[in-house]
Amino acid sequence: MSGMSLQGIDPTIIANFQEAVRADLALTSAIEEMISLFPRRQPTYPDEKRWKRNDVIGALRGKLSHACVSALKPDLIILDEFQRFRELLRGEGEPAELARALFEYSDDTAPLRQPMPVGCP
Repeated sequence: MSGMSLQGIDPTIIANFQEAVRADLALTSAIEEMISLFPRRQPTYPDEKRWKRNDVIGALRGKLSHACVSALKPDLIILDEFQRFRELLRGEGEPAELARALFEYSDDTAPLRQPMPVGCP
């Protein structure tokens, strides 16, 4: 990966990401498969190859997202107008899973309150 630098990236994020990728044998196998499917740069690739590649990229992005969330360790999380985040708070899937990991980081809990609109008693 010529021209790329990890300078300025939190070493904890790098370590967490590397550990997560190495621990996922299916993902490491898929990465090796991508290396063999994409040996040289070409202007276009068949759809099937691109779909497989996109799946691997998605899995890597998920691992990186989790590595970043685990490195954040926030003391306070504020969701302004949190009713807009209902799906995120109650839903399923990668975004909801990341949000739960972030919210469940601390043993301390704080209630979610909806502020009163301006001008209401």
